[in-house]
Amino acid sequence: KYINAGKDQRQNISKEIEEKIFGINKEVEALFKEGIKAEPKNPLNHAAYAIYLKPRKRLVDGGFTPAWEESMEQIDKAIELWPDESSFYITKIYIMTAPHQAHEWLRAGAMEDLAIAEMMGEVDKLFSQAEKYDPQNSFINYWHAQILFRYTPIEKLDSIKDQLLREIRAGNHKQEGFFLFGAPLQPRVLEPQVPILR
Repeated sequence: KYINAGKDQRQNISKEIEEKIFGINKEVEALFKEGIKAEPKNPLNHAAYAIYLKPRKRLVDGGFTPAWEESMEQIDKAIELWPDESSFYITKIYIMTAPHQAHEWLRAGAMEDLAIAEMMGEVDKLFSQAEKYDPQNSFINYWHAQILFRYTPIEKLDSIKDQLLREIRAGNHKQEGFFLFGAPLQPRVLEPQVPILR
């Protein structure tokens, strides 16, 4: 009796998390779509929507469909609208490689690391684009090295040794480092503002 009650409670909680935390909220999604409709040429609208969609699932016929592919389409639209903005390439890398996190909750699938490892060729190209448009940012090189190391199988680490060293040395030779936040924040503020307390 108690085992069944515990099992039912666990299933109910899991369902609630899937629906309330990872499910796409129709009202929130309507706001994103409204913003995109009002300013279809604003890449920040597409990038912010992509970040929202990344960890979420769409309720379909009593089941769930991951919104990851929709997220990728939105960040690709942002890149198309503003192709020389480095942070959009970084955002796409984040969408492809970061854990699916909504609020304090994380969601993972079986074999995710292997799927990410198979996309490393595309991830490398995105890092090259990010560095091309922000060549003095050491953060890009250091994060590239971290991602490479994280998703390369142990038995293949020797094959990426030169690439890892290149990224670390390139980062070490740069005097600037800017962590890139995702949309809708400004991609980068070149002139820092000094807050004044009164």
